Amino acid sequence: MDTLLKRNRFVIHKRTAIALLFGCSIIGGLLLADGVARLLPERLFEQTGNPKGDPLLGSPVQNVDVSNDFPEDPKPADVYRIVVLGDSHTVSVKNELSFPEVLERLLNNDHAAGRKRVEVYNGGGLGHSPYQYYLYLKSRLTKYQPDLVVVALHIGNDFLDLYRNDDRPSLWFDGREFVHKDPEFFKFDDPNRTGIFRSSRVLHLAQSLFRDSVGYQWSRVRVLWTVGRQSGEGVGAAANYLYTITRGYFVNQHIFRQSMNQILFLKRFPRVQADLDRANRRTIELTKAVAQENGMRLLYVPIVTKLQVEPESDRVVIDKTLALCGFDRSALKLEDDLTESLISLLDGYQLDSLRVRDALVEGARKGVLYDETYHINEQAHAIIGRALYQKVNPMLTQPSPR
Repeated sequence: MDTLLKRNRFVIHKRTAIALLFGCSIIGGLLLADGVARLLPERLFEQTGNPKGDPLLGSPVQNVDVSNDFPEDPKPADVYRIVVLGDSHTVSVKNELSFPEVLERLLNNDHAAGRKRVEVYNGGGLGHSPYQYYLYLKSRLTKYQPDLVVVALHIGNDFLDLYRNDDRPSLWFDGREFVHKDPEFFKFDDPNRTGIFRSSRVLHLAQSLFRDSVGYQWSRVRVLWTVGRQSGEGVGAAANYLYTITRGYFVNQHIFRQSMNQILFLKRFPRVQADLDRANRRTIELTKAVAQENGMRLLYVPIVTKLQVEPESDRVVIDKTLALCGFDRSALKLEDDLTESLISLLDGYQLDSLRVRDALVEGARKGVLYDETYHINEQAHAIIGRALYQKVNPMLTQPSPR
């Protein structure tokens, strides 16, 4: 028995020694590699962060290929200025074909007596959420003194985007009050971060290589784990959601980016709906307050989705996606419910809105959304621009709220 005990102890001590030796070898190897890395050019390890990452707005402020340059000079007295806020649908075509440009041309072609010259600026940004619309307006656009702010809120993902806190800031309710949360910079390097990933050159290189792939996916897993736990649905629901999303991307990634991700999320985590509604109400309140403080009118335009306007244009993909998620066609009604809920909420806050769905459905015979990306196309931008013209034109003869 003693011999057996001695032998077991020897084996345990031997394994412990091997583990310690292995660990020391790894640490020593990293330190050696870090020392060698310091012989490389300094420019490879600049600590300025990814220039695309904006600490306030997260993802790039604008798509530089299609957005206007905002004016340098103060607004002239004879100018009526409009700013449009929105996400990628607002900048989904070349700027000269976008609905802000269509609106500007139509208004300036109307030569009514005493009419002011109209300037319309496209403030849309890729991936922006309604909370970012508010932040962008408050911190960067009020100085341009817009008379009218058009908020193009996309029904397909803007509600869920209020809940996300990866590459964008978000508005969280901590049980007592709303709290601003900075973006986590899953894909964008935070220029203000410190710690071992900043001091170690080897880890910095590894992060640069894997952050946008492995790192981003791992960050999503951590977030979903938290969502599952906080929502009361459990981590099983989070795992199922992530598994379904991953499989769905092999069917068509764009339908998940524009509609199905939000539908699936709200179906898997139904208790989150109350949080989204609360955040949406607060965001609208904040935006309205900024508008009132600066004498601006607000006009909301719900940008409806491909599933609402052209549900039969890509029937095979839609049916495959629904089957993958375990849904039937009735699940698509969720987007109509979100639209009506938004309109009702805006009416309650006495804010103006413009419905464009019927006009888009009528124009759908020619196609109003891209099959590849599910974004609104040039035809849709022209339709929305004309609808906005009919709505905005009378405002130019009405007194300003200032």
